[in-house]
Amino acid sequence: MLETFEFLFEDTDDAIIMVRQDGECLRANSSAAALFDISPGGKVDGLFPAVERGLWVQFLASVKPGKKVTSLFSLSLGEGGRLSGVEATGSYFRQNNSVIVRFRPAKRGQPARRAAGYSGIFRHALNCFILIDREGMIRDANNRTGFFFGLPPESVIGRESREFFRGLFNDTESERYADSLLRLGKTEMKHKYVAEDGEKRYYHFYTIFDEDSDTYVMTVRDDTEKVEMKRQMERSGNLSALGQLAASIAHEMKNGMTSIRGFTELMKLSADEKAMSYIQVIDSEMGRMESLMKEFLMLSKPTGKEDVPFPLFRCMCEVAVIMEPQSMQRGMTIYKDNHIGKEVTVTGNPQRMKQSLINLVKNAIEASEPGTRLMLSIENYDDRHVLMVVSDEGKGMSELQLKQVFMPFFTTKREGTGLGLPFALETAELMGGHLFVKSVPGKGTRIEMLLPTVPEKEVAAKVGTGVCR
Repeated sequence: MLETFEFLFEDTDDAIIMVRQDGECLRANSSAAALFDISPGGKVDGLFPAVERGLWVQFLASVKPGKKVTSLFSLSLGEGGRLSGVEATGSYFRQNNSVIVRFRPAKRGQPARRAAGYSGIFRHALNCFILIDREGMIRDANNRTGFFFGLPPESVIGRESREFFRGLFNDTESERYADSLLRLGKTEMKHKYVAEDGEKRYYHFYTIFDEDSDTYVMTVRDDTEKVEMKRQMERSGNLSALGQLAASIAHEMKNGMTSIRGFTELMKLSADEKAMSYIQVIDSEMGRMESLMKEFLMLSKPTGKEDVPFPLFRCMCEVAVIMEPQSMQRGMTIYKDNHIGKEVTVTGNPQRMKQSLINLVKNAIEASEPGTRLMLSIENYDDRHVLMVVSDEGKGMSELQLKQVFMPFFTTKREGTGLGLPFALETAELMGGHLFVKSVPGKGTRIEMLLPTVPEKEVAAKVGTGVCR
């Protein structure tokens, strides 16, 4: 038995150390002695950087009879050298109650070795898992990469992560994702992915840095079914019922205005100059009311294609026309400004965007005092993105309220539903953007919708001029 053990201990290129659970080296094979300059009686803890010694202690404590444990470490070498991504596998040696640890460099492009009991779970999990080392190399991926991205795991492992994700995210998304990961140690993002066959899927990316394995663990979840279910609920739930009620009222008012328009035309036949001036005012106001009714009827219709190009500033101006009567009742003025200097085109569902804007403007009006201003503007962000901004001079929100504004059904209004901001956030994310809320108590709130733009050369001729009515 001992002769067999001696043979296996030395007949390998891997560094092997027998260590007591208090960290004392009992013996080291020739590879370990040459690599780490360690001998019996020495403390193995000294091989690890200070920040990882606690993890090493936990590693030793977790090795039990019949339980093999694998983890990744960085090891300190002589003369200030360092070896990163070293895989350590510990096994319990019953004969003297010690732990035998085999060290081997984790090869790039090769899956990380893990306990056999968890390998099957990792490989066949429903979510997609991708493991990335500190240098940005993809060290492992489970079988779901084929379903999510049309790529088998063997074609993903060994690739540079930036290269792999360049086809998924734009530069702004990648930078924001990486910055959040470095600052917080974890980050998440919702993303619309278009497969090669043109099918649209909605993925939720969540990444954490696992200190035990010195690895970034990315989980990708398919939320497509969840997104579609939300849309169905919108069509059949309370929002849909309110839309149908608004459509019914708008339709009845339109019929009444048609009758008034007819009688006005008859009055023109016998009106004198003074009466004609009054009739012209009636005509003007009727035209404005018919425009409002047309917008309400369009908003109540079921949404069509999700991705069509449309002019953003014109959409904003049309919402301003719809909301002007409500702002006038509150003694407020709506200002519109396009800092870009020209119309910009975005891709999405224009009716959904209008509904989101109406929700944001309505919230701003209700949070403001009479005589204050409400500003709607388009502002430049970078070469491929713009900000659509709704800012008011209202009462603002506290830090606690800001943390909860995107939670469904959270509202500070007695009659509010708490669905306006979550709906607007989802609209922005479906268009490949995001929603930001900034507020100062007593001074007002600024809501920024970050949206990707369509390059001018790709804008279809049918999009229109974007003239504000």
